[in-house]
Amino acid sequence: MSTIAAEDRALSPAPTGIAARLHALTATGLGLFLLTQCFTLPVLALGPSWTLWQTLPDLTLWFTGLCAALYLKPQGTAAQRQLWWGLVGLFGMSVLALGVLFIYADPLLGTELRFGAFSLYRLVQVLLVFWAASRLEYTPQLLARWHRLATVAFAVTCGGIILTTFSGEAIKFLGRHLPRGLGVSGPWEAYYLYQERGLGFVGFNHGYAALQVMLLGALVLYLRRRLGRGGGEWVLLLALAASFLCNSRAGLAGCAVFVVLELLRFPLRAALTALGLSVAGLISWGWIAPNLTSTAERQATILDASDPGNLAGRTDIWQSIFGELLGDPYRLLVGSGLGSAVINKGNNAHNMVLQVLFETGVVGLVNMGAFFALLLALLLRAGPQARVILNVTAGFLITSLTQETFFPNVGFGSFLPLYALVIAVVMGSGAAGRVPLRRPA
Repeated sequence: MSTIAAEDRALSPAPTGIAARLHALTATGLGLFLLTQCFTLPVLALGPSWTLWQTLPDLTLWFTGLCAALYLKPQGTAAQRQLWWGLVGLFGMSVLALGVLFIYADPLLGTELRFGAFSLYRLVQVLLVFWAASRLEYTPQLLARWHRLATVAFAVTCGGIILTTFSGEAIKFLGRHLPRGLGVSGPWEAYYLYQERGLGFVGFNHGYAALQVMLLGALVLYLRRRLGRGGGEWVLLLALAASFLCNSRAGLAGCAVFVVLELLRFPLRAALTALGLSVAGLISWGWIAPNLTSTAERQATILDASDPGNLAGRTDIWQSIFGELLGDPYRLLVGSGLGSAVINKGNNAHNMVLQVLFETGVVGLVNMGAFFALLLALLLRAGPQARVILNVTAGFLITSLTQETFFPNVGFGSFLPLYALVIAVVMGSGAAGRVPLRRPA
C-alpha cells in the first residue's frame, strides 16, 4: 500500500446514474488514448499547419475531454492536486514566454509564434489528460482493462519498429496516405520520402519512438504490479531490443539505464534475463548481423560519447546557444520566447536544460526544476510499485542530455500527454482501495 494513499481522502462512493456513465465514457476514452499510442501518424489533415494534423490519440482525447467536463467530480488525491497546480504553473509560465517573442520582435516573429502556439497546444493536451485521469476511480477492473490495452500498445509499438527495421514496405504503404507537397508536410516528408528504418508507426523522430517504447513498457510493468502479478522481464528485453532498433542513441542509453535499474531490484531475475538474452542473441546472430550493420555501428558510438564527431553537430549547437545566452543577460533571465529556438538556431537545442534556458530563461528553468523536484519526491513516496515509473523517469532524464525530452516540441508527438496519463494513474491508483489489489476473477 503506497504512502501517498494513506494520506489521501477517504474513498468516495462509486458514481451512479449519469455520473457513472460519464465516468465510464471518460475511462473508455482514456483507454482508447492509451491503446492508440502505438499508431500516432496523422489521420486527419486539419488546420493551417502540419503541426495540427490530428492523430488517433488527439481525436480520442477531445472526446474524453468532453466527457470529463460533464463528469462533475473533483480530483482524487493530494498528490494529483499538487501536480495539477504545478502543471498549471508551467502552462502559465509558457504563456508569458510566448509574450516574450513580442519584446524581441524578430523578423521571423510569425513563424516563432506558430511554433510557440503549438507548444501551448501540446501543453493544453497535457493538462486535459492529467485533469481527466485525476478524476477517475481506479478500481481493479479498470486497472486490469488498462493493463491489457497498454500491453497491446506496447507490443504493437515494438512490432512496428521491428517490422520497419527489416522491411520498408510498411512505411511505403503508410506514407502514401500522408498529405504531400514541398512545404506542406514539414518533417513528415522525411517519413514517406526517405523511408528511414526503425521508426515504426509513431512518427518521424527516432527519439520519440524510443520514448514511446520505454514509457509504454514501464506502464505495463507498473499495472502488472498493481494487480499483484510478478514477472514481466520480457517487457524489459523487448523494450531494450526495440530501443536499439529504432536508431536513437539517446533512447538506447536511457532504456539501458531503465532496464539496469529495474533488474538491480531482482538479482536472480537479472541473471536469468541476461542468460536468456545471451542465448537468444547467439541463436539469431547469423540472421540479424547482416541486416543491422549500420544500426550497430551507429549505436556503438554511445561508448565514445566524448568524441564530438559522435554527437551529430550538437557541440556546435550548444556552444552557439551558450554564447548567445552569456552575451545577453536579459535573454539569459527571461529567455528568447517560446518557439524561438528552432527559428533562431535553425534547430532545437538538443539538450533539455539549454532548450528551456534559451526559450524561457533562468525563470523557466527554476520553475521546471521545482516541478520535477516535486514529481520525483512524490514518486519516491508512492511505494515500491511506483519504482518502475521512477526508474523510467531516470532513463528519460538521461535522454534529455542530448534531446528535449520533456519540452513540448513537434518531434515528440504524444509523449508528454501519455507521460501525464501515467503519472496521474500512479498518483491516483493507490486511492482505489485500502487493500492490495487482486487479480480479477
